[in-house]
Amino acid sequence: MSIAPITSRRVLDNIQPYLVSLIIYRKSPPILNGRIDWTTIGQACGIDAELTAELKKHLRPGLEAIIRWLGTPRAAQDAQQPRLTVRASFSSQLIKQTQRGADVDSSTRHAHHRRRKRFGAR
Repeated sequence: MSIAPITSRRVLDNIQPYLVSLIIYRKSPPILNGRIDWTTIGQACGIDAELTAELKKHLRPGLEAIIRWLGTPRAAQDAQQPRLTVRASFSSQLIKQTQRGADVDSSTRHAHHRRRKRFGAR
């Protein structure tokens, strides 16, 4: 499901990088008492007031898919190096830096954001 039809562009622009970062850094969405912690997600995205029941309903399948993906070992074909696009290449760079324990500084994150805007990431 897409959340674009049910929310503002600002909310979409705040949620998208958050979801992408969960995948890039292999992080689970925040869980509190066995449930998705919507308060923490709203604060992390800066959308506390806009996090409606309908938006949560549309976000839940994606967050649950990330949780399932993190809970399973990587498939053999996932371990192979894919052909890289500009966006994937930069994401791979961030993953490698993180895996090596390097601290990804804010200038690197901002460069990633600028590239995504320039190339029209969706």
